[in-house]
Amino acid sequence: MTQIAIKKFNRDILGLKKEVRMLRSFLIGNLLKDNEGEYKQKFIRTILMASKENAKFVFKNGEIFLGQLQKKNL
Repeated sequence: MTQIAIKKFNRDILGLKKEVRMLRSFLIGNLLKDNEGEYKQKFIRTILMASKENAKFVFKNGEIFLGQLQKKNL
């Protein structure tokens, strides 16, 4: 084989590998469903928005954490 043919062959193999990865990902995503179901889009948006906000409390140890939880529940 010439060098040009080898390079073309390698590019073709890389392209096939990418396609196989994409097909595998598609099949796994569509065939294997989570037993607990899918997350609702509204829930996902809420969580992502909350993750961008600054934290309201800083917990330095377990006692402070439990104290904040007890205050919140009262």
